[in-house]
Amino acid sequence: MIEIREDLQKFMVELELRLRKHDKEKGDSYNNMEIGDLHRVLAEEYNEFVDELEKNEVRRAKYELIDLACASMMVSKKLDRTIRLWGGMQATWRKKQTATFK
Repeated sequence: MIEIREDLQKFMVELELRLRKHDKEKGDSYNNMEIGDLHRVLAEEYNEFVDELEKNEVRRAKYELIDLACASMMVSKKLDRTIRLWGGMQATWRKKQTATFK
C-alpha cells in the first residue's frame, strides 16, 4: 500500500469538495465530453488561474488552481480511457498481423 503525503491528502480533499459542489448541477458529465472540449476547459482554467495571479488575487488564484486541478483530473481520466482503448485495438491488430504473416 502506498502512503499518501499529507500535503497531497489535503489537496485531494479540496479537489473532492470542489467536484461535489458541482455534483447536482453537472455530476460526472465530463465523462461524456470529447478530449478537445476537455482541453478547452483545461486551457480556460489555466488562463483564469494566471489572470488571478497577475492581479495578485491570491485567494482567487487558489480557487482557480483547484478548478485547474479538477480539469486536469478530467483530462487524465479521458486519456487513460483512450490509452486502454488503443491498447486493446493495438493488441487486436498485432494478433491479426501475426496471423497474417505466419
